[in-house]
Amino acid sequence: EDNAGFSYSSILGCVIYVYVVARIDIGFAVTLLARFSDHPVKIHFDSLRRLARYLRMTKDWGLIFWRPAPIDTFPVGDFIVLVSDTSLPDFPQPQSPTSLAGYVDAAHATDLSTRRSITGLAFMLCGGPIAYKSKVQSTVSTSSTEAEFIAAVQAAKIAKYLRSILLELDYEQPGPTILYEDNQAAILMINSSRPTPRSRHIDIQHFAIQEWKA
Repeated sequence: EDNAGFSYSSILGCVIYVYVVARIDIGFAVTLLARFSDHPVKIHFDSLRRLARYLRMTKDWGLIFWRPAPIDTFPVGDFIVLVSDTSLPDFPQPQSPTSLAGYVDAAHATDLSTRRSITGLAFMLCGGPIAYKSKVQSTVSTSSTEAEFIAAVQAAKIAKYLRSILLELDYEQPGPTILYEDNQAAILMINSSRPTPRSRHIDIQHFAIQEWKA
């Protein structure tokens, strides 16, 4: 810390706050750096400094949410809506602004120390993410399909929770919540309503998602 000129835990706490409040794009970086908060070395200090520099360069970025009509008493913002990269596929949109939709992915065996996979997920409502997570999975997945399947289960749990919250707020979701997943094998396992020969080794608790889907 003397050589770096700043406290690792202090700056890490600041960027965690920024991530939780409005900057979903730094989720993976923040959770990765947090794993080394007890004994950080030079590479971690350098990475945290680059992350802080990135936030300073993009400090006008944030989350924008849709509403049926503007509130005239609010000051007029000078924000610029970011344009999607045209070289990427079209981003799947919810059926309506008030429909809850989830997006989930997994990076297989990314954690080099434990070979555990990383779950990344986000739930959109009114044009912006309202819940998001980047987290190391609790078990070691033996295939990318298993990692994606477990990530989908984690996302489905959050979907059930968010639906109950919206119901309490009188914003009941009229239909099922769509969960976007990019692994076809995991999708087939969920929709098959039963374990497949390739998935016998997966803990049976994860197959609750088949009942939730039904």
